[in-house]
Amino acid sequence: MNKIFTLLVFCAIAYYGYKPAIEHFDRARYSLSTVETKPFPKRAAFTLLRDTALRTCADAQKNHNVSPDKCEEIVKGRHAECVTTLNAGTPGVISQKTELKALGRTYLQCVTPYYFCKGVEIRTENEAQSHCK
Repeated sequence: MNKIFTLLVFCAIAYYGYKPAIEHFDRARYSLSTVETKPFPKRAAFTLLRDTALRTCADAQKNHNVSPDKCEEIVKGRHAECVTTLNAGTPGVISQKTELKALGRTYLQCVTPYYFCKGVEIRTENEAQSHCK
């Protein structure tokens, strides 16, 4: 029993150490602008799109009425769920700008915060009418 627990702990440490290393490798190796000359796996596409979403958080106060830190928290919190949702319909290798643009548009709509009014994220017109007066 103790050996199994030790093995599980070791596997968890290896996984969580491996994941950031792979994301760093993807950032260094691939670029959204060179997708047609240097196709990349969908894993790399999601990493690069996440970075793009996080960069847009610099203007979050103006665009979403929320602090950049809160925007980053939202993007990071939604990333895994959005990747899971989009994963099945995404080809294993992204090789065309049209594929990347479609994936990027859908991913960014999924992770990007909506406009905030009085601390509440507004998704519908009814919510806007009730919270923003």
